[in-house]
Amino acid sequence: MLVELGINNFALIERQNIEFSPGLNILTGETGAGKSILIGALELLLGARASLDYIRTGAEKAEIRALFVVDGLPGLQEKLLELGVETEEDQLLLSREISRSGNNRVRVNGQLSTLSVIKEVSPFLIDIHGQHEHQSLFSGDNQRQLLDHFGGEKLKELKNEVNSVYREIKTARGELEKLKRSEKERKQRLELVSFQIKELEKASLKPGEEEKLEEEHKVLTNYEFLYTKCQEIFSSLNGEEMETGINDKLGYMQKELEELKKIDSKLENAEELLRSSYYQLQELARELRSYAEGIVFDEARLQEVENRIGEINDLKRKYGPSFEKVLQFLETARVEYKKLLGSQEKTDDLERVISDCEERYLSLARELSRERKAAAEKMSELLVAELKGLAMPQTMFRVDFQTVYDQDGIGPPGKEMAFWEYGVDQVEFMLSPNPGEDLKPLTRIASGGEISRLMLALKALTADREQVPTMIFDEIDSGIGGKTAQKVAEKLAKISRNRQVITITHLPHIASMADKHLFIDKEIKGGKTRTQVVELNSQERAGELARMLEGEVSETALSHAREMLEKARGKRKFD
Repeated sequence: MLVELGINNFALIERQNIEFSPGLNILTGETGAGKSILIGALELLLGARASLDYIRTGAEKAEIRALFVVDGLPGLQEKLLELGVETEEDQLLLSREISRSGNNRVRVNGQLSTLSVIKEVSPFLIDIHGQHEHQSLFSGDNQRQLLDHFGGEKLKELKNEVNSVYREIKTARGELEKLKRSEKERKQRLELVSFQIKELEKASLKPGEEEKLEEEHKVLTNYEFLYTKCQEIFSSLNGEEMETGINDKLGYMQKELEELKKIDSKLENAEELLRSSYYQLQELARELRSYAEGIVFDEARLQEVENRIGEINDLKRKYGPSFEKVLQFLETARVEYKKLLGSQEKTDDLERVISDCEERYLSLARELSRERKAAAEKMSELLVAELKGLAMPQTMFRVDFQTVYDQDGIGPPGKEMAFWEYGVDQVEFMLSPNPGEDLKPLTRIASGGEISRLMLALKALTADREQVPTMIFDEIDSGIGGKTAQKVAEKLAKISRNRQVITITHLPHIASMADKHLFIDKEIKGGKTRTQVVELNSQERAGELARMLEGEVSETALSHAREMLEKARGKRKFD
């Protein structure tokens, strides 16, 4: 409940502390006195956009603060705990300061905070209904929200589930769309990489193969030179028919050293070295002879080797400057190929996820529609009864439901429905305020007074369901008077039994029902205009009602005003 509202240098208000009571708080005053300034101050405090125009002329900053009693509000207590806000004695103090210097501040219980914190807690504190809220009844979205609010917890839980699945669908569809936008590029790349892999795998390249081929090519192209030189060395070692070879000479020298060794044993090592050299050179001769006899010139093999080397060089030009780079390219291509195939698998997975989510969404949306229609039927019945009590006895009311079909929607092919986070229902309130008239959309038949009463009736229906302790009505009496005004006054009084109600009005019928009557006055002093709010006592209330009745305080008007107050006390006592 709102206990106190403090306003400093806001618009026409210089400094004002306004205390509110439980029940019905009424604010009245002359036209232009600044009644709506109070609503504007509260809206600014609770998160409305700030403007330097709000700061009173001559002041550097404006401040609004509000004290609330918050016991018995478990939802708010959970939110405060979540935000790390501590309350003392079940009280919550909010304040907002706007400055011409731009040094704006927000405080919660005296501690610096942020506007986002206030915006998160304000829906638990106050429900404000002004002229623009009345007009909001023309919006299908707002009508659906009112119906959902009336529907209670089960409908709310279903809507939350629908919203959750809707977000899953939107996320998955977004990812799938991204994949599909690149699908053409992916397929083209997949074809290219597949061709490259096949070409390289067909080549069957092996590590070290290039070196071996080059070595073999060198041998094949130098066959004659190798054969000739090996034969020459062999001949030098073993000699020709008429010539003595190196090995023969070594054999002779070995015999010489054997004789010398017998004379001097110190030559034993030299003789051993010579013998070893002799045997090694003999082995060398046999090796060279075997190599020369084994060399065979194979022109076909030479051609085969040259073709293979040419193939490798072609692959090097296409895939890498070296043989090793070509092998690396093949491994990289294989990895990319798997990844590209994985993209297709991801597409398939996303399509399955979307299909499953859409099936769940449709099931939940159908259940939500059934709950809405049941709530709409009950609400229509109760609303008609409420409107009878607001001088609209012949009113008929119905909630129409429509489904919008959209090829990008959800459902069986050819019957795709547009879908939203709140389901597939489009809602429209239909009203017939007078006998003999067809039910029509509100925008086509409802007057301002009828809209005000319809809004009040809806609030009366949901007052017991709402957890918000304070309801504010600005100009709820627009377009009404006489008996209708009395009915509206009684309805406001009824709502105020369960909620604190604050109402700005220009009708004495409504003002007479107040538990607390605040008068808003504008005065000009010292060349400056100032708005003040004062609480009226019983005598002052009668005077204000007289002014509201006739525009001036005459004895006749005062008598009528006192009579209204007496009747109002009686109604509230026995209501």
